[in-house]
Amino acid sequence: MVKFSLSCRAADFFSSFFKLEKIIILYETLLLGEDFLPENISINAKFEAAVNHVNELPSQPTNVQLELYGFFKQALFGDITGERPGRLNVRARAKYDEWANKKGMSQEEAMRKYIEVVKRLEKSQK
Repeated sequence: MVKFSLSCRAADFFSSFFKLEKIIILYETLLLGEDFLPENISINAKFEAAVNHVNELPSQPTNVQLELYGFFKQALFGDITGERPGRLNVRARAKYDEWANKKGMSQEEAMRKYIEVVKRLEKSQK
């Protein structure tokens, strides 16, 4: 029982450590820009920082939001599955179509494209 308690505490420590690392990466990204991040930082960490950062940008036009949505879903889940929503559900249909346009794109490439869109949005805000 004691070993389980210690290993749980160690797992909590490492979980907290990795969360802190992600927060530091996000902070550096916000202060110094995406280009500051060293090359050895994984694409996943850069993607996560971009996802967190996009929420702090001013509201974007619908076409940009849909573009981000498509890359986000492709990056996390890969190719779309399921049936296309009906004509009356315009919003769900637009989201489905945008994600379907990314079909065949690798998850890593979708992450890179998402980061590029966020960089473009950030530059247009300055």
